[in-house]
Amino acid sequence: MRFVNTTTFKFVSISDSEIDTIEGGYCILSHRWSDNEISYSDLLSMGLDYQAKEGYEKFSGSCLMARELGFDLLWMDSCCINKTDHVELSEAINLMYRWYSKSTKCIAYLQDVTLPDQLKESEWFSRGWTLQELIAPKVVQFYGRNWISLGTKEALASHISSTTGIPVDVLRNKTNPTAYSVAQRMSWASKRTTTRLEDRAYSLLGLFDVNMPMIYGERDRAFLRLQELIISRSSDESIFIWDLDLLEGSIRDAKQVFCGLLAPSPACFARSRDVVLVGHSRGFHINQFGLSISLQARRQSMETIQAMLNVGRVGKLGQCTIFLAKLPNGELYTRRSTSLGESSVLTRKTRWIQMDFTVSQVSAEPPPELYPGYWLRKMDFHDSRIQSVDTLQRIDAKVNDRLRLPFHQYFGTAGIIRLCLWNGRSPVGAGWIKLGFNSESQPICLMTFSPERSQS
Repeated sequence: MRFVNTTTFKFVSISDSEIDTIEGGYCILSHRWSDNEISYSDLLSMGLDYQAKEGYEKFSGSCLMARELGFDLLWMDSCCINKTDHVELSEAINLMYRWYSKSTKCIAYLQDVTLPDQLKESEWFSRGWTLQELIAPKVVQFYGRNWISLGTKEALASHISSTTGIPVDVLRNKTNPTAYSVAQRMSWASKRTTTRLEDRAYSLLGLFDVNMPMIYGERDRAFLRLQELIISRSSDESIFIWDLDLLEGSIRDAKQVFCGLLAPSPACFARSRDVVLVGHSRGFHINQFGLSISLQARRQSMETIQAMLNVGRVGKLGQCTIFLAKLPNGELYTRRSTSLGESSVLTRKTRWIQMDFTVSQVSAEPPPELYPGYWLRKMDFHDSRIQSVDTLQRIDAKVNDRLRLPFHQYFGTAGIIRLCLWNGRSPVGAGWIKLGFNSESQPICLMTFSPERSQS
């Protein structure tokens, strides 16, 4: 770990295994990057022109403040990492949460704040990297422009919590963030942004205690890799509770949208702040086909299965569910976003069965549309008494020989076929064949017969 001496501005290198033994500890800086920051090469060369850079005032002010607080060593990401060395950069990103957590004090410099009551308006609270810089350190001291003291993380915990959604007990170091579900922790990052798309994932490594190599240029794939790593170490099913319509620029079809089981962005977890674990997961894993998982499920309609997860919402009864649809190959499922939402909480008892699924991790080709109804093939009744056959309702306007349920109606009558029975020239009775589906979308056929009493 490379530090800056707060007096000489020269680098001091200490092995990662020895940072716990630094006499007096070390100070670490959290800040919003601006143009012309003091870099690693600037301090290495100590050229005459580096003091003229825009970032020198913040750099020198940080060193002065750390020295006044009694620290000889200061770490700041803008100059203590050689970003031209990709191995060093990757190692630093993977260790950054640890470095902040081991610091004696973190100085959070909010350059866009001049008064204490402006604290919540700072961009610092909307950036991706500053999430771990807020949570990991035990002590955070906030400073505004011109190094005006704004207060500590502990003293401002309630105000910060209302702004960020991070629970007060996490901000006050009373509860480890890992005590909260994956979805809840993702929700803390849901409204934060990063300059590089990949950093939405890389900035969350420490919060989920995972490590992964940096591949700038992979774009959205970085966040998918992060979720795959979380899944490899956890059976927390809350990772599946997210909403597609929260994705920036998304166009949500009112009927249905098919997507993968993993979220494309942390932004999709904005409504997951109250998602908690209930029950016990049977576990799940990723293979070459998709994500394999065993869940309690029931058929919601001919094309949709409702699967119940071992998660719920604070203050609500029941458990959250997701909707799955089978893909054309017959083995793989895809997630279906419906007008009911990405997840719903069941409050009534219904019959569920344990089912095994392999679900696509990313967006897949939509399955073919299935029609909840019946095809009417040619009906030849080998009975001379049946003189006429009438279909009384719900003939599909597109196809004459099809009976179908109205859209979004999962059970009920698709159609009724009326049979007229005659004895010679006299009616002797009538029969009905009623075709439909029960509440579990199973096909039902009811047949009745009654003597002819009237011509009604």
